[in-house]
Amino acid sequence: MTAVVECPLGAHPSPVQGYYKRDDAFFQQYHAETKTHADFEEWARYWVSGVADRGEYAKQLGSARVEDLGVKQHAYAEKTDYGY
Repeated sequence: MTAVVECPLGAHPSPVQGYYKRDDAFFQQYHAETKTHADFEEWARYWVSGVADRGEYAKQLGSARVEDLGVKQHAYAEKTDYGY
């Protein structure tokens, strides 16, 4: 079975073209906070296994950070006439 699920910030910290940009600060924070295996385990507990769902993850990011990503509700490209 195949399905598509709408999941706001589902690709964070990576970008989704037309919806939000790459969170460079998050990647920098990740690299600074995960120098050792123990550091990574602590980081993963906070950001991955320590959140119940994507909504809690977004709340943990903070509304200011989400706003900085430029999250858009709809960003569809214009129709293109290929001359067919």
